[in-house]
Amino acid sequence: MSSLYEKLIQHKKRGLIPMHMPGGKGRSITGAFQDAFLVDITEIDGMDDLHHPGGIIRDEMRRCADIYGADESFFLVNGSSSGILAALCGATEYGDKVLLPVNVHLSVINALTLRGLKPVYMYPEKSDGGIFKAVTVDAVGEKLQEDPEIRAVFITSPTYEGVVSDIKAISKITEMKNIPLIVDEAHGAHFPFSNTFPDNACRLGADAVVNSTHKTLPTLTQTGLLHLNGDIINKERVKAFWNMLQTTSPSYVLMGSISAAFDYLTSMKGKEDYKEYIDSLISLRERLKTKLKNLELFESDDISKIVILTGDGRKLYDALLEKFHIQPEMAAEGYVILMTSVSDPKKDLECLYSALVRLDESFKKASDSEVKPMPSEMKISPAEAFEIRYSGGSEPVDLQMAEGRTAAETVYIYPPGTPRIVAGEIYNSQIIRDIYQAKDKGYEVYGTYDSNRGSYVNVLKD
Repeated sequence: MSSLYEKLIQHKKRGLIPMHMPGGKGRSITGAFQDAFLVDITEIDGMDDLHHPGGIIRDEMRRCADIYGADESFFLVNGSSSGILAALCGATEYGDKVLLPVNVHLSVINALTLRGLKPVYMYPEKSDGGIFKAVTVDAVGEKLQEDPEIRAVFITSPTYEGVVSDIKAISKITEMKNIPLIVDEAHGAHFPFSNTFPDNACRLGADAVVNSTHKTLPTLTQTGLLHLNGDIINKERVKAFWNMLQTTSPSYVLMGSISAAFDYLTSMKGKEDYKEYIDSLISLRERLKTKLKNLELFESDDISKIVILTGDGRKLYDALLEKFHIQPEMAAEGYVILMTSVSDPKKDLECLYSALVRLDESFKKASDSEVKPMPSEMKISPAEAFEIRYSGGSEPVDLQMAEGRTAAETVYIYPPGTPRIVAGEIYNSQIIRDIYQAKDKGYEVYGTYDSNRGSYVNVLKD
């Protein structure tokens, strides 16, 4: 069987006159991205249709299901966010309660808003540097026992920092309750390609899993996968939402990049390269643990994440970029994330090692404190807050005066981009303090509005 990527190349070689979309016509008349234009086609004869797959795209998605251990897998061309939206919307009925940790991606909050879902939050503890720990089996079991109206459980595993939850044990609880377990495994698309990584969530019993292939595999940005398993989740409803949330003009360049990546990763060359990458990665981590005295390597469950704990994450980020021309993934207050993949040559990992060792003496050690976040109180659902806000029922207030008021808009701090307060929740003193601290340290805070008179947030009118 030819892969989708191979078929795109074969089609180009036919030399047909392209009297069809897209407007690039297989040529880059602007001179930009020339290789991409060569295989940028639409649903013409023999190339299948993502929304009604019966040929090469169907076969490719079946290959993905085999690799990840899923019953069914689906391409995502609108990013993993579209997969999260489809899984949550399809797994629930309008107005259902969903159990989830507070450190979820913004797309989860968007799903709550679209589907009128009511969040029931878990509050994982934070470790050194302010990194969220795993969601515990006990936390899930206790919440499901306390609230029998919960209709789905959502877990992020691995987190941005590479922290993995016990999906196998959690899935046994949700199976007993006959409710679906949805796993945001966006940062774990690489798990099936080495036994050094944790098992992927499909093989551990999750009912729906979302992978963002472009984050950790050699595919183009905006590509991902949605996997479905078992009989607990309403697969047909999830697939209906998946269909709605993918563009009706799916990019063959994007889909072809997934195909090409899996051609490579399953080839002898790809397997050899992956082994070399893993060996280099293990060596890098072992040497960093031995050599660093002030900077500290965080023990991520996913070893591809190089998370460095420090007293000043932004300072380390800037030093790596400005002095060593190394662009980190992100900086938080107490740590920096550097993401690796099979595409990283050994010499780049060596440059990273050298840079961190040289910077080590000029940085303070990270604090040893563990932080328990103050739970926020939900007054109304995000969907209700959304409707009230856009019906004229909100007003801006100075952030200093927001305590006790109900948020009309979700506020999230980047990095890492998880919501600090969700629309429908009540502002408390810790939330306000966290927002001010983030602003003082130069982080982006979305959902706030600054003027020469102060910082403002949208709240519901009393």
